[in-house]
Amino acid sequence: MPDKYFRSSSEMQKNASQNRKRNPNKRGNGHNYIGIIITVAVICVALITATIFGVSYLVGKLNNETPSEKGGASTNPITEKTEKASESETEEQTEPEIVYEYPEYENTEISQGPLILVNYDHEYKFPDHQYLLVLYENKTSSYKISDSKISLERDTLIALNDMLDAFESEKKIHDVIVTSGYRSYETQMDLYASRIETVGIEETKKYVAIAGYSEHHTGMAFDLAVYTDEGKSLKLGDKTEYSWIADNCYKYGFILRYDQSKSDITGIMGEEWHFRYVGVPHAYYMKKHNLALEEYITLLKGFPFSEEHLKFTDDSGRKWEIYYVPQSLSGTKTKIPVPAGNKYTVTGTNDGGFAVIIDKTGTI
Repeated sequence: MPDKYFRSSSEMQKNASQNRKRNPNKRGNGHNYIGIIITVAVICVALITATIFGVSYLVGKLNNETPSEKGGASTNPITEKTEKASESETEEQTEPEIVYEYPEYENTEISQGPLILVNYDHEYKFPDHQYLLVLYENKTSSYKISDSKISLERDTLIALNDMLDAFESEKKIHDVIVTSGYRSYETQMDLYASRIETVGIEETKKYVAIAGYSEHHTGMAFDLAVYTDEGKSLKLGDKTEYSWIADNCYKYGFILRYDQSKSDITGIMGEEWHFRYVGVPHAYYMKKHNLALEEYITLLKGFPFSEEHLKFTDDSGRKWEIYYVPQSLSGTKTKIPVPAGNKYTVTGTNDGGFAVIIDKTGTI
């Protein structure tokens, strides 16, 4: 290769030195431009960072500032609706959770209890053992009885004593007389036959149930009349002061079973003398809403355990909750949900299911 393509190291150094002498500022200007660019970039970053931090600080301060600090009303005021919602949430949070137990009841128990329906379409199923008390040995002095053998179911008798004691105390009258209570199948059959002989079958059907379909079989029904100290017999409706019994019987768990206005439902003409024990909460609700027993049981079926329950407070301030449980169609027993820790009772309806009654005012 020709020598002109090669230079010695000394020649190269000499040429470089000569070039620097010809352009002494060329290298320094390059460094100045780079420094300016870097400086500008740093300033821009600093400004952007400061702006971001400044905005964040101001937003945070505004969010944390109270209405009084800002000198004006809150942009998110607590409304009445919000307060009520908060109270509701608090109540829900503080209300204890209800724990249910599931005892089993024999399906035959559907025909037992104070709420059972017995009428022309619902036969009474006599239990193997019926616990009755004779009035003569267990009554108070506030009323009379027409027969020493008249008997009633225990709770019915206790409530009857309380009611007629209150009546005597308020009205100063003690001539109310119990003329009938529990009747056996045979007694009812004889009464029905005797009434037919007296007034005929059509008239008998209006007032007397055939054997097996009478409320008197339950021991929870009785008839009242008036028998004065002078030996005069009257009906309850003959004097206005006796209306106290019909007006106040619900407070003791009784209903006037056969109201004339409900005869198309009960199948019996009006009987001002016939009272039936069903229990205080049921009697209260039926009285206040003018319901016959048939109507009330139909209403209860609309309050099954799995849905909304019937809830109300009676005149004395006692809170009640009632729901319906249909009889199990498989097997011989029905599991009935009952609340642990609350006072409750279970009664059959003799019409397809059971009713659970919870006394919300007390615990076990």
